[in-house]
Amino acid sequence: MLEAQVEPVAPFSLRAVTTWPDPTRRVHGGVLEVAFATAAGPARARVWQLADGAVRMRISAADEAVAHDRLVEMLGLRVDHRPFLEVAAADPLLRPMRGRLTGMRPWQLSSPEHALVRAISGQLIRAREAIRIERRILRDVCPPFGDMHLPVDAVMLAGAHPARFERAGLSPARAVLLKRAAKLPWGTMAAEPSDRIDARLRALPGLGPWTSGGIMLHGFGRYEQAPVGDLGLIRVCGALLGRRADVEDTIRLLEPYGEWRGLAASWLLHHPAGSRSKSMTRPNRESRTTGAAR
Repeated sequence: MLEAQVEPVAPFSLRAVTTWPDPTRRVHGGVLEVAFATAAGPARARVWQLADGAVRMRISAADEAVAHDRLVEMLGLRVDHRPFLEVAAADPLLRPMRGRLTGMRPWQLSSPEHALVRAISGQLIRAREAIRIERRILRDVCPPFGDMHLPVDAVMLAGAHPARFERAGLSPARAVLLKRAAKLPWGTMAAEPSDRIDARLRALPGLGPWTSGGIMLHGFGRYEQAPVGDLGLIRVCGALLGRRADVEDTIRLLEPYGEWRGLAASWLLHHPAGSRSKSMTRPNRESRTTGAAR
C-alpha cells in the first residue's frame, strides 16, 4: 500500500470534485473511497484533504506508482486553472460564484467507459432515474472488488446483452447504443486529440453533443469540452436571453471561455439564474430531463 501527499498546484477542494456515490466510489466523513482504472489494472484509494489544502491518499494497486499518477490526474491536482480564475474575476456571469467554486474541478469518473454509461443513462430523463439506471448497470456488469465494484471497462459492456441494459432501465434504442459504443477503441482513445474522440463518439447514431461533451469532460478530462445543451445551461441561457433557449445558445454561451469551456460549464450549472424558473422559458421537448440534447 502506498501513502502519499500531494500539494495541488492551484486552489483545490476535494468536496467540490466528488460526485454522487456509485458502485465505484463513496464519501464518508470527508474521505473519498474510489475504485478506478489504470493502465496497470484496477486500483483502490482513500483520499482526504488536510486543513492546509494538501491532499493525502492511501492507494492499493498492482502498480502503485501508475495508480498514484492516475489518481492525481482524475482529481485534477496538477491542473493549473488560475488563468481561468482570473477570467472569472472579471466575468460578470462567473464572478458571483468565484468565492465558493474556486477549488472546483470537473470530476473524472472511474474510467472513460463509466462516463459513457453515465452519459447514455442520463439522456432525456430525470436525473434521479438516470442515477438509478447507472448504478444498476454498474452493479450488473462490474464484478465485486472488495466491498465495492471494479471500474467498468469496454470488455464488460461489450460482453453484456442489450437486454441487461434494458432491465436496468434503458430504452431498447439506448441499450443498443451503449452496446455499440462499447466497441469503440476505448483503450487507445485517451491518446487521441479531442476532435478525433468527439468524431468517433458522434458518428454513432443517437450520440450527440451533450452525451459526447459529458464523456469528454468526465471520462477523458478534456476541459475544453462541455455537455452543450445541458438543461441547466439552457436554463441559464433562457434567463439571460429572456426567451426560449436551445443548444446553439449554450454553445455560444461557452465559446468565449476557450480551453476552459468545460470548467465554465461546471460553474454555470451552479449559477443562480439556472434555478429561477420564473425568469425563463423551458425548452420544447426535454424540459424535465438531465440533458436537453443527446
